Amino acid sequence: MKYFYIILLIFIIIGGFAFQNKDTNKHMSLENQSFAIIELFTSQGCSSCPVADELLAKTIDNHKDNNKLIAISYHVDYWNRLGWKDLLSKKEFSDRQRAYGNIMNLNSIYTPQMIVNGEKEFIGSNENDLKYALRDTKKSKEKVTFKNLSATINGRNVTTEFQLNGDYQDCKVNIVLISKKETTEIFAGENKGKTLTYRNVVRYMHSLNAEESGKITFNTNIDLNLLKENFFIVAFVQDINTMKIIGANTFAF
Repeated sequence: MKYFYIILLIFIIIGGFAFQNKDTNKHMSLENQSFAIIELFTSQGCSSCPVADELLAKTIDNHKDNNKLIAISYHVDYWNRLGWKDLLSKKEFSDRQRAYGNIMNLNSIYTPQMIVNGEKEFIGSNENDLKYALRDTKKSKEKVTFKNLSATINGRNVTTEFQLNGDYQDCKVNIVLISKKETTEIFAGENKGKTLTYRNVVRYMHSLNAEESGKITFNTNIDLNLLKENFFIVAFVQDINTMKIIGANTFAF
């Protein structure tokens, strides 16, 4: 009987270590997950862009249960002079694409263009290139995580607060207000006569230096109280020198 209790005690100790190790591994996996941020630069005035917009929508739908794959689209403004003004476009989104072009030593910027994790760029309608880029992100672990990300709506304003964990030296935090779906009828330009639907459209974006915690308010022209089901927040940390994205999260209202 004494030997039975000794053996039982050994199994309890071993089981306890195994459980502790399993729990530790689970914690580590939550803190060091692979992730992907897909940024599509597009325009309503570009006839090559609808295919890329559809690819982005397909990617969003195929990964709807994966909160570590975030796909968003920016509408650039340099097509606006060619017959159709894209009402979703902003100069700052074109400037962001140019910044990527400078970092990546591209001869020019273009649409449609996809960039994954701020590192790999390719023609935004190329599904194979997207597949390979997403495969490579499985090797990328978050270097910075969001301990907290929250947002509150007050009429046309949104206030977002965050807390970071990790190495965010020489980084900035990008806070983005996303519209889940926008549909536009096009009356001029290369896409004249089409009604186009866009997914995860960047409507507002603010950046600030990465610190342990931060807070920022968007002043919008949208009645967010009425439309909040169509909006969410994306936050991601980006190296200011390389533009590599090293961590991201989302917040749904």
